[in-house]
Amino acid sequence: MRPQVFVALLAYGVLLPGTAHGQEQTYRPLATWADPRVDAFLRWDALRSTGRPQFADLRQGGLLEDWFQYKRPRTLSTPKLARKLILRLASRNPNLLTGETAEALFQERNPDWTPVRNANAPQNDFTRPRPGGGRENLQVKFHRDGDPATYIADMKSDSGAHRFAVPDNHVEAVRARLNVQYYRLRAAGDLEGAGRAARNLGRLRGAGYSSQEVVVQRNADVARAAGKQYAAYLPLAASLILTLGPTAWDAATGRISSEAAVYRLTRTMSILGVGIGTDVLLQQIKGGALRGTLRGNVITGAAMEIADITWLLYEHGWRRSFNDPDFYQGVVGGITGLAVGTVTFAYVTAAASETGWWAPVIGFGASAVTGTVAYFGGSAATRKILEIVAPEMLREREREQLAAVKSGIERNIAQLQAWPPPSAR
Repeated sequence: MRPQVFVALLAYGVLLPGTAHGQEQTYRPLATWADPRVDAFLRWDALRSTGRPQFADLRQGGLLEDWFQYKRPRTLSTPKLARKLILRLASRNPNLLTGETAEALFQERNPDWTPVRNANAPQNDFTRPRPGGGRENLQVKFHRDGDPATYIADMKSDSGAHRFAVPDNHVEAVRARLNVQYYRLRAAGDLEGAGRAARNLGRLRGAGYSSQEVVVQRNADVARAAGKQYAAYLPLAASLILTLGPTAWDAATGRISSEAAVYRLTRTMSILGVGIGTDVLLQQIKGGALRGTLRGNVITGAAMEIADITWLLYEHGWRRSFNDPDFYQGVVGGITGLAVGTVTFAYVTAAASETGWWAPVIGFGASAVTGTVAYFGGSAATRKILEIVAPEMLREREREQLAAVKSGIERNIAQLQAWPPPSAR
């Protein structure tokens, strides 16, 4: 071979693919090897450039919230409507919600597939173009127990789908059952039945996630939706923990007067107003992405606790508050009760989401009870710590209380000695 011919062929093989970059390839020589990972990336990048939402990206809502808005843009045009649907399905049709979660996870893990245009298509959930033309359709199925017989029955009823995706940890059991079925039917002479089993073996594939991931994702999205939907109840529960609970306890034990109870009621309304205002503010930040989340609850609780500490400073004489053990007991008790109550509200509301509108009521009651108990636990623990680190502060407070009691007794004695009053004599 002449050197000129060799150089020309080398230039053709090296430069031509570079000049054709970004164009559709119409011919590939049989001897040309292509890395399948590169091909997969190119397909994914082409799909990404079409503008279809990528569910793996950082999202404001949960996976299900984004999935429903993407799947039903007309009827679920806002995140609030999507959250309502999630909670309604969680209470009325949890199996359907789990199936939707499986589809949403499949879309997230397999971006080369797109949902079919008809959301109610009987046998096909996803579709994608075939390299040689036409389209390939796929059905996603999920059964928590992973029973192979149930999946095989689904494959029979959904025979029109080219592919059949099940959780990865269920694939081997279904494949083993189909293999047994194939050899049994073939040995019995049922070639038609054996052919169906062989076709189902070719249709079967993993969905890209395990069955446990579906359940965890579903519960997380229901909890997120419940937290956002019922976030307005949190300030009410927190204000009850910070003020009404301790007030009721003190009133029951005779430690405060009716005038002090009215004062604490005013304090309650003030703290509640701060909580509601913070919740309204969170609705305006990033479309309410923080509202109802752990960070959002911490922000709301911190704002209310700051308001509570301000009232405590006023109640105990501002600078003199730092020498008053009751001030420290109130602060630590409030923080402890608020933390426990907030966690309880979020957990119980999410756990009770299947009860519908009873969920926030149950969460409110549970958080008020546990938060109030935690309030007194934190106050008692603070008292024990002060007895160790600052016993003189407690002694001084006790002396002040004894002096106040003594002064009250002397005042009552003086009033009795002056009885009856001069006007009645």
